[in-house]
Formats: sequence, structure tokens, C-alpha cells
Amino acid sequence: MEKRKCIPEHAKVVFKGILFDVYHWDQKMFDGTIRTFEAVRRIPTTQILAITPQKKIIMLSEEQPHYGKYLSVPGGQVERDETPEQATRKELIEECGFTTDDLKLWKVTNSGGKVDWESHYYIAKNCKKTHNVKGDTAGEKIRMEELSFEDFISETQKPTFRNKMFQLEIYKMIHENELEDFKNLLLG
Repeated sequence: MEKRKCIPEHAKVVFKGILFDVYHWDQKMFDGTIRTFEAVRRIPTTQILAITPQKKIIMLSEEQPHYGKYLSVPGGQVERDETPEQATRKELIEECGFTTDDLKLWKVTNSGGKVDWESHYYIAKNCKKTHNVKGDTAGEKIRMEELSFEDFISETQKPTFRNKMFQLEIYKMIHENELEDFKNLLLG
């Protein structure tokens, strides 16, 4: 199935922001009239399912001034001058102090609709501590936890888990009896 684009190729950027670019385009309607449409494209993000050699999955407890406290997996934005893989490796070091030689793209999601937002999900196996992490910066406080698969799944279903797209993916796996396959993918 071909991926539907929410922003057509002929759309023009009318505002270029830090995280969002706003696009406008004219579109002919069924009655022959022309209407201007609008959508935004968010800078892509990366999410990391980081696994230690002891088969523990990394979860972050974070706090930011605007968002308050929440749970997440390591990750962040893909800067305009880097690839998703480069951003993934950078975020793994910055947020966890980890590096890995076993990094694979698992899936790419897109919120679709009027917000074009790609999120790249990577599985990072055999993550090893190679860098010191500050943990607290002016903009965020991060505490890292190593969880069993079962505890990780449980934490992703809490209201305080920030990544709702990933939360939905896990919810689908739970209800379609696919968690064991996911566990094998991560830990096998």
C-alpha cells in the first residue's frame, strides 16, 4: 500500500519554524472552485528501544518545565542536518550514556492528517555505558531505569507515558496477542 502524503509536492512553505513548517496549497474542489489548504510538517523524531546486555529495557522518567513529569523511551528530534540514525546514536549517548553496534530501524510512523510527523523507532541491542550523562540540564531532568520486558510494557500503558503513538502500538500488540513476538524481537 502506497503511503499517503498529507502535504502535496506543489505545496509552498509559508512559514519556517523551529519545529514546524507551515505549508499552503490551492486545491480544485469537485464543484470547480479553488480553496487554499494548510498543513504543518514537524521535524522528524527518533525513539529508541534500548536494551542492555542483561536484557533490560531502558525507560526514562523525565521532567520539563512546560510538560511536567512523564515517562518515555530515549529519543529526540532529528535535526535538519542529520539522518535519523545519526540522531538516534546522538540521543542514546546524550540521554543514557550508551553506545551500541547493534542498531536497527524497527518502524516509521506518521501521525498523518494535517500534521505530517515522522517518528523513527530503532531497536538498540547490547547497549553499553560509554559516556557520563549529566541527567539534569536547564531544560530537563532525566532519570534512567532498566526494566524487565513485562514492567516496560506495563509502564508504556500508563497515562504518564508521553509517546502516544508508541503507546498505541503496544496496546494493539496486547490486544492482538503479539507481545511474545515483540519480546522475541527485542530480547531474542
